[in-house]
Amino acid sequence: FAVAEYRFEFTGKARVRIDNLDEGSINVENSSVTVKDRLTGEPLKILNDVSTQIQQGEFIGILGGSGQGKSTFLDALCGMHPATEGKVTIGGVSNLVLAQKFPGTIGYVPQDDIVHQELSVYAAFWYSGKLRLKLETKELKTLIERTLETLGLTEHRKKIISTLSGGQRKRVSIGIELLSKPSILFLDEPSSGLDPATEQSLMELLQSLSLNKLTVVCTTHVLQNAFIFNRLFFIHSGRLIFTGGTNEAREFFNERDNSVSATKTVMTSPLERIYSTVLNGNKTAEDWLAKYNERNTHKIKLLPDNQSSPTKKKSPSTLLKLVTLLKRQWTIMRADWLNIAFLFAQVIIIGLLTAWSSEDLGFRTFIGLIAAMWFGCSNGAQQIVGEKPIYQRERVCG
Repeated sequence: FAVAEYRFEFTGKARVRIDNLDEGSINVENSSVTVKDRLTGEPLKILNDVSTQIQQGEFIGILGGSGQGKSTFLDALCGMHPATEGKVTIGGVSNLVLAQKFPGTIGYVPQDDIVHQELSVYAAFWYSGKLRLKLETKELKTLIERTLETLGLTEHRKKIISTLSGGQRKRVSIGIELLSKPSILFLDEPSSGLDPATEQSLMELLQSLSLNKLTVVCTTHVLQNAFIFNRLFFIHSGRLIFTGGTNEAREFFNERDNSVSATKTVMTSPLERIYSTVLNGNKTAEDWLAKYNERNTHKIKLLPDNQSSPTKKKSPSTLLKLVTLLKRQWTIMRADWLNIAFLFAQVIIIGLLTAWSSEDLGFRTFIGLIAAMWFGCSNGAQQIVGEKPIYQRERVCG
C-alpha cells in the first residue's frame, strides 16, 4: 500500500517500507536488433534505432502489424533477445545483467502459455514460489492464496492446468510471475485467442496491476480496449513511429482538414483504422517518423541512470533449487502414468528383443549398449525440446 510518495508492504510479520520507487522505469537508447537474412545471409535490421522511456506504473501497449517488429521490441526490452546495438536499462541497470544481479525484478509472459500442463494450478504456483523465493512454508502458502484470490483463481486451485480455459491459463501464467513481486511485467499478445469478454477482463486486471505501481508492457493487435493503456507505442518496419494516448493516435494517423465536423469524425473513428492507414498507405516508416518528429520537437527525455537500483531479493540456494526441480519433474511424470508405463515397457521389450537377437553374449551386449544410447537420447531430446521455452522464461526472470 502507498502513503503519499512512500510505499509499504506487510510481510505477514511486520510493515516494511519499500524504497527504489524508480525501479520499474525503462530507458531505451538508440537500440537496434540485427539478424542474418535467411535467404541472402546478409545482415538484416529488424529493429531500427529506437529511443524512448517508460515511467514506473505505466500501462504500455505496443502496436504494429504482423512482422513489423513489436515482439522483437518487447524481447529487446526484457532481455529475452537483447538488442545488438544501443542500450536498455531497467531501474538504471542494464537488462543484460538484471536477471543475474537482481532476480525477480521482471516478469515475462509469452504469447503461448508456457506452464506445465500436467500440474494443478496450486502445484504450479507452489513449485514456482519454491524456485524463486526464499520464504518459509507458511509465508509462501499465504502469498499463493493471496495471488490466487487476486487473479480470481481460488476456485480453480485444484484443477489441472490443461483443463482450464484460455483466459484462466493466461491468468495462471501471469500469477506465476506475480509471485516474485516484479517491478515490470512484460506480456506478448496476452489477449491472443481470447473471446472479447475474457480479453476485456484480462486487460482490466492488467490495468489494476499498473495502478499499484507495477509497470506493465504488452504487445497487442486488439484495439477495442486501447483506451485502458496510458500510452500506445506503434512499431512499423522496425521503427517506433508514434508514442502517445488514444486520442493523439487518432489525430496523428488520420489525415483531416481544419473543419469542426472533420475533427469530430477523426476523434470518434475506430482505432482499428490505424492499421489500414499505415499498412496500406503510401507513407513509409521514415515518413511517419518524420511527421512525428515535426509534431514533437522536444527530444525524448531519458531518465537518469544513477537511479536507485532494484531491490535485491533473497533467492533459494542452488541445492534447494535442484531439489525443487527434481520434485516438480517427478510430479509431472507421475501425472502422466501412461508415459511411465511406456518407459518401463520399453526396457522390458528391448531386453527381450536383444536376448532373442543372438546367442553370442558379446553381440547381445553390443546391441544392448546401442539400444540404451539410442532410446536414452530419444527420450532425453523430447524433454529438452519440451522444457526449452520454460527454461528461457525462467532464465529471463532470474
